[in-house]
Amino acid sequence: MTYRDAINQAGREYLQEVLQQTGGNVKAAAVIAGVSRWNLYQILERHGVPIARRSPHAHRGQWQEMGL
Repeated sequence: MTYRDAINQAGREYLQEVLQQTGGNVKAAAVIAGVSRWNLYQILERHGVPIARRSPHAHRGQWQEMGL
């Protein structure tokens, strides 16, 4: 494993942990990570971390029932 691979893996694991801590709330995850929400979306994409996109019509209860 190269240094770059190790850094990418650590970054991906960190991002997944932060998203898990926030229940998938990208805004809250961005606050924890110390970056803007827009920047976090770019970082997540770069690291290939999937995120659940909430429908604008979903209710909070439905979102929580999905385990997110």
